[in-house]
Amino acid sequence: MFDPNIGIKDISENYVNLTYELADVEYGTKLTIIQGDFNGAENAEKRFEESKGGWDMVIPLMKKLIEK
Repeated sequence: MFDPNIGIKDISENYVNLTYELADVEYGTKLTIIQGDFNGAENAEKRFEESKGGWDMVIPLMKKLIEK
């Protein structure tokens, strides 16, 4: 994960991994999203804090697209 619009260098240390895991469960499919470690990335604390609020918008949109 890297946002080129936040004004930091496009180098590997500034990328954070996102992992999406899908699992069959009794009632459908379970989605687990694992956000990697920001330690060592430029503006790490700020980026981490800003990323937390973004999921409130992304998850409902993903759900809507998936259920179509």
